[in-house]
Amino acid sequence: MKRKLAAFAAAAALIAGLAPVYANDAGSGRTLLGTIPAAKLPVAPTPQFADPFAYPPMVTGKTREWTVMVFMSAKNNAADVITENFRQLENIGSTEEVAIVAEVGKINWPDDDDFQSGSKRIFVTRNPEHSRLRTVVMQEKKDSDMGDWREMADFAVWAKAKFPARHYALIVVNHGTGWRSAYSGIFPLNKPLTDDIGRKGEYQMAGISYDTQTGNHITTVEMGAALSKIGHLDIYAADACLMQDAASDYEIARYADFIVASEELEPGAGYDYEGIMKKLADSPNISAESFAGHIVAANAAFYEADPERYTRDTRDKLEGFTLSAVKAPALEGLAKLLDDFAKIALKSGDLSVIKFAVKNALTFKQDTDSRDLFSFMSLIAAKSVDLPLHDKAREIMHYITRNLVAANATVGERYHGKVHGIAVYLPLRSGSYDKSFDFLKLAKDTDWGRLCSAITEKKLFFPQIFANPASK
Repeated sequence: MKRKLAAFAAAAALIAGLAPVYANDAGSGRTLLGTIPAAKLPVAPTPQFADPFAYPPMVTGKTREWTVMVFMSAKNNAADVITENFRQLENIGSTEEVAIVAEVGKINWPDDDDFQSGSKRIFVTRNPEHSRLRTVVMQEKKDSDMGDWREMADFAVWAKAKFPARHYALIVVNHGTGWRSAYSGIFPLNKPLTDDIGRKGEYQMAGISYDTQTGNHITTVEMGAALSKIGHLDIYAADACLMQDAASDYEIARYADFIVASEELEPGAGYDYEGIMKKLADSPNISAESFAGHIVAANAAFYEADPERYTRDTRDKLEGFTLSAVKAPALEGLAKLLDDFAKIALKSGDLSVIKFAVKNALTFKQDTDSRDLFSFMSLIAAKSVDLPLHDKAREIMHYITRNLVAANATVGERYHGKVHGIAVYLPLRSGSYDKSFDFLKLAKDTDWGRLCSAITEKKLFFPQIFANPASK
């Protein structure tokens, strides 16, 4: 029956002036993947094509300028939004110089009776009508786990092999919750660290790419493991909430040139993929830094043009939008500065000022222990009478603006001039130190965890110090 249906579809495609795209299939011999206008096909030595990779330039061919890999977990309550994001990708599609490849996971594929749950790896062609016949599905995997870091790593390794390019970008699309174990949002799906990533323990950690069917997600530590398998990326972007954090970034700093993410909750609409990809289609020779900056600017323009795109989210009561691009190699220098600051702070007698700065630095919704790093350091620099502490805070502020953040954009009065491109863990409440932080590289390589733990130890801060106006 499947063979007859494939034959009928192929015949219909030929009548319409379209050439069928086949792939080998162990069961029926060939599987119809999609169609390409016959007029655009190169002259072929034989009338039949057993492998879709034989079609240059739409499927494979010369090394492109860019391959953009988009890992989209719609196996949760973001399914409708992610479906719309994929359609935006189709509005632009791949070109001779830019390959767009997506792995889309869904619990239910409503337009496919033979494939109800799982993921599809798709070569994204220009398809503004969103016709299924023009969707080039290259692989299908039933019951795939979009919350397994190995699935994401396998997708990116596969995509890089099939679509070689001079530059690679990986975008992960889904809910994000930073690294915290204490996250209490709509997806408190935490899990213990495991042996297969070289670190284990009883503490739990949040992350990105939530799969409610499997109850799994990719933790911050696992993201580092995934990118180590994938290899070098020019850009890693998280189309997700709360992911532009020093600890999360430092975990993957060795594997990417630029990290694009938001310090704050993202509006439900996510990225403006049409605006992002049009620039790349028009200017495929764009540098990685310029493209990372464009991702930031295009998304800011998208929300600036229609504030209802974030204000309509009544549950989270969003007041704007933040997005930044960080130079990943500079994170090593930031870690050294944070270590220096922590050592000075732990010896400082100006502890009341430190706690004042933690309390008043800009925080973010649903994660009040995540604070804008520049905001925190500016308060230290303004209030501290401890000269080494003051000077180190100023040095970090300069490093953020001059060396670390390549692009930063905010929309909304709450964030304008107050969000500077990277957040950091700074707990305040007594006894609230999250020991999952100890499993992250930033905690292992610096004394930042010791400082955070000390801030939450009540015995270090005396009420009479807090009450003294002169200390502020």
